[in-house]
Amino acid sequence: QAYKVLRNHDNLKDSKKLKTQMVISTHSSHIAHECEFDHLRYFRRIPAAQSSVPLSCVVNLGSVFGTDLETKRFVTRYIQVTHCDLFFADAAIFVEGPAERIIVPFFVQQHPDLVKLRECYITWLEIGGSHAHRLRPLVEHLGLTTLIITDLDACDSDGKKAVPRRSANLFTRNHTLKTWWPSENNLDVLLDLGATDKSKWYDNERFAIRVAYQCPVSIKYKEGEKAEALFNTLEDALVIENHAIISGQEDATGLWAKFKQAIQDCDDLDKLRDELNEALSKGSKAEFALNLLELEDPSQLKPPLYIHEGLRWLIDQLKSRQDGVSVASIDGATNSEDQP
Repeated sequence: QAYKVLRNHDNLKDSKKLKTQMVISTHSSHIAHECEFDHLRYFRRIPAAQSSVPLSCVVNLGSVFGTDLETKRFVTRYIQVTHCDLFFADAAIFVEGPAERIIVPFFVQQHPDLVKLRECYITWLEIGGSHAHRLRPLVEHLGLTTLIITDLDACDSDGKKAVPRRSANLFTRNHTLKTWWPSENNLDVLLDLGATDKSKWYDNERFAIRVAYQCPVSIKYKEGEKAEALFNTLEDALVIENHAIISGQEDATGLWAKFKQAIQDCDDLDKLRDELNEALSKGSKAEFALNLLELEDPSQLKPPLYIHEGLRWLIDQLKSRQDGVSVASIDGATNSEDQP
């Protein structure tokens, strides 16, 4: 509308002789939403390196995807429909589906050691592992610290869905894990990767991304000895790591009731995991996630280990970036006082 006003003159309007350019500097996701993606310029802050001062560079979003028109079309439509605030965030968290979109922010709200994330501008994007990698060019050009919470999504050599097991010639169907980071599809390798191997540091751009997927956890189940538990989804990881709370809930309904019954009936982790996967194939994950919000003491519910590790990593990254800017700003102020 502002552009129309600027051109509202008899010598302008539809004339091709005189051009009008309007520049808007904004922190408004609403304005970004209304603009063509090719018209956006992103001023990206580059953290200080050692004693250097913080810098900024300008990213032309029209050239982010090069000649990959299919990916550009998908990402621009997805961002405009859902999350233009991505351009203004301190960090982004990609989650797998609606259950994660409900549960992970719930953990952030309820657990004291995650309180730092409440002080930062985090944008949450619900986008599955089969699509998250398509946002890679945008994340890398923005230099946006990103945590990708995704599923292991195990399969056999024919691509058929499978329950995770070691030494069973299994792979992952997750495109983000296969093509972005850690660029690996062998399930045994993925299960054995350490925390540092799950993050990727971009030295030139001075930012990092990290993937968080279901990892092995040592659990004592009922009267048995501690044993390694492997998971495929948020739900089976959450239920097994919190089996005492899940089984102790009265008046459980829907998927929760099936989980509770499975815990009561199964004496070992392997059998329990199979029963949980069977229940998940027929139940509503989002309904189960919403039911968790009704817990009387939600702080008792532990985040699955892979999610907790990922969120703690993100806190460390944000603190490091803030400290870098603060120290450089202080150094710059001190140095400026020494100038004549």
